[in-house]
Amino acid sequence: MAELRACWGCGHPPGEGWELQQDKENVPGLHVCPNFLSPQEVEALRTVHGAHRAWAHYTYGSTGRRGELASVVQRIDFGPSEQRAEGIVGGSPMWRLGAARCEMMVLLGDRLRKAFGAVGLWSNSQPNTLQITNMGCHQNIANHWDRRDKWKEGIASVAWSELPCEGDLRGEAWTLNMELGSMKDKRSVQVSMPPGSAYVIMGAAQGCTRCCQRRSVGHNRCNCCWTHGVRLSGGTLARQSMTLRILADDADLEESESDEDDGDEATLADASASASASASASASASSSASGPDAPGPDIAAGPARVPDVAAALAPSPDR
Repeated sequence: MAELRACWGCGHPPGEGWELQQDKENVPGLHVCPNFLSPQEVEALRTVHGAHRAWAHYTYGSTGRRGELASVVQRIDFGPSEQRAEGIVGGSPMWRLGAARCEMMVLLGDRLRKAFGAVGLWSNSQPNTLQITNMGCHQNIANHWDRRDKWKEGIASVAWSELPCEGDLRGEAWTLNMELGSMKDKRSVQVSMPPGSAYVIMGAAQGCTRCCQRRSVGHNRCNCCWTHGVRLSGGTLARQSMTLRILADDADLEESESDEDDGDEATLADASASASASASASASASSSASGPDAPGPDIAAGPARVPDVAAALAPSPDR
């Protein structure tokens, strides 16, 4: 951490803003900040990455009917130990953050909040989980949703290569792949990401439960939210990254349910007004013609309620 503290802020004089590209490539909720990290900061973060040893294999995607294979990368998740990381073989709990990683999260989190302030990233909360990832030069991360009812809105990632390259000391560019829709009607967008850049997914680009039109939970599919994945463009260097997120709590799910209830009430109100109008028209018609009144319209059932999920946020002992 001493190396990171010494160089933090290099290349970013006080008062200098970061370029923010909102809704990148017309993907709503995808925001990119190129040149988020300086070469000195990337070198220090490489040292931090290299200090970790307890890597586990995580999978993204699945083996499907078309012969595609799940992606496997090395990853460590830090946060409350009663929480389990997504995609890990064996379902190991998260590791405790510890003082040094908490300090690093504060540095990264504060800068991310400033750089993405225009889109309201984490306006009233602090990230409480950290994911660090090593991805081999021949690996990809298949398109997926992070568990939709597990995280608050706003997932931020920064990435670079394990070694410098001739054109950039921060490494090689990589591709963020965004997809929307079903297999028969899929829209794909490839976003070239320079090393040392940061990106945030929010709203439809993230697909969390409270932002989904269908209020989808878990990894349930929908056609209104985007999935995200990572492609390496035939380079020779592994990709390293850090992702910061906030665990959802009961209040987030209650808010989703409240929004859903408001939608149900509006639907019922519209249906009631429609039924009243139909009854009035029917009564008017009966004054000039015989016959039974036309029945009012059926009221369709509203969407399924989001199950209540308790968030485990208490601190845990060192593993």
